[in-house]
Amino acid sequence: PHAAPLPDLIEGIQAGGGTITVCTQCAARRGIEEKDLIEGARIAGAQVFVSEIMADGVQALVY
Repeated sequence: PHAAPLPDLIEGIQAGGGTITVCTQCAARRGIEEKDLIEGARIAGAQVFVSEIMADGVQALVY
């Protein structure tokens, strides 16, 4: 109840040039596949998350 609506979060991320990556294990537990994602989102594991948060200019990681 204290978070912004999901569409607003997605819009803000995409407008700022951010990426949306869904955790492999989280997706599997929920039966989510690549075909279920919005355009531009992807499913990836820990190695990708680490490389994303360690990149120059990263401002936030929302988990």
